[in-house]
Amino acid sequence: DGIYYLDVGAENDSGYGIYELSLSISGNVALDDYSADINTTGSLDVGGTVTGNLEVAGDSDWFAITLEAGTTYQFDQAGPSDAYLYLRDSSGNEITYDDQSGGNNDAQIIYTATTSGTYYLDARAWADLYTGTYTLTASAFEITDDYAGDISTTGSLTADGGTVTGELEINGDSDWFAITLEAGNTYQFDQAGPSDAYLYLRDSSGNEITYDDQSGGNN
Repeated sequence: DGIYYLDVGAENDSGYGIYELSLSISGNVALDDYSADINTTGSLDVGGTVTGNLEVAGDSDWFAITLEAGTTYQFDQAGPSDAYLYLRDSSGNEITYDDQSGGNNDAQIIYTATTSGTYYLDARAWADLYTGTYTLTASAFEITDDYAGDISTTGSLTADGGTVTGELEINGDSDWFAITLEAGNTYQFDQAGPSDAYLYLRDSSGNEITYDDQSGGNN
């Protein structure tokens, strides 16, 4: 609030003449529902949903959320036309972000908290181009691992041309399969997928014997 000044002039101070000055109050100025910093009034509970609005291009809405170390969470942002979601630490520093993982131009982040405390979800649009309403949800991510990553695995594979299919459900997942081999025989093991396969061969105690990344071709 206070006094401002309008300074009327001409380009390069080269023009002169009569001018008219007018003032109007715009009725189209949108109030920001949530601020884009750690002082935001926005908050979200795990298991909850919140709706917000990106009023102008470049708007960003932050929501405080409390997470527990060691727990994996899923955050989904649906809308506006191209959702873009950041996860930030208690100081507002970026941890990770996502654009397309939720499908249909929606954003999805799956994250395992490293420390307990306050984090922030930063909802925005791709390239800060779009405006509109969005919905943000947070939930505990239930991981169902198909095969263990140690010698207790229930996975097995036979050496007579057998095939098995599995899934790496989250980043860092590893699936082990027991296989019986005979001394003196040479074997070929092929892993196709996911986008960049990485295969280890281990002994009966689980110690690494060898590994491969690219020899199968096509990653």
